[in-house]
Amino acid sequence: MTGRSQDVLRLWSDVPLGPWERRRAARLPTDGARADYLAAHILVRVCAARLTGEPAHRLELRQTCDECLAPDHGRPFLPEWPELGVSLSHTRGAVAAAAGRGRTGVDIESTADATPVDERVARRVLSAAELRTVDASDDPGRAFLRFWVRKEALIKVGEAAIGTLRHTDVSALADADADRHVLDWASADGRLLAAAVTELRPTLIELPRRPVDTQPNPERTRTHA
Repeated sequence: MTGRSQDVLRLWSDVPLGPWERRRAARLPTDGARADYLAAHILVRVCAARLTGEPAHRLELRQTCDECLAPDHGRPFLPEWPELGVSLSHTRGAVAAAAGRGRTGVDIESTADATPVDERVARRVLSAAELRTVDASDDPGRAFLRFWVRKEALIKVGEAAIGTLRHTDVSALADADADRHVLDWASADGRLLAAAVTELRPTLIELPRRPVDTQPNPERTRTHA
């Protein structure tokens, strides 16, 4: 699921977050960063609710860091639904969430944040084939982000590591194989890029932008297989 942060907060303002989430949000430096964080944590509950049948406001979300074991960041999970994989991501003004059986990862980035590609960074995180694609692109920053969201999603499912990303070539990553499915997405205005990696074929749900006084209507949601 993808949506603008402000739309998620409007549509599901009744979905409560846990004390640790509220504390983490309060430490963020700007109103926009807080809104993005809160919206992502709401949307992942909404996404999971579609699969579990439980109301989103009843789902408890936790996170645990695999390295430091801190309980306020790291891989998210639903303690009452251990077989369900969940993932969330946020960027400036927009969020994404994914849920599914088994390993699940999602990442979203804003092309507004795309800067001239730093060659040193690119060589650390891109394969030779990916570097050639970025160098040949009319929009290298966007091309870099397209690879980056795929790699972030793979990190979240445990198929890649931040220190060895240049050895993980996603330039020709298959949309589906025996073990995973990959879904790429771009917003209609081209300002957002996202990727999701799941064990089962994913369905993309884009939240329509709505006036402030309207209520969510699932029948109006655009769904793409």
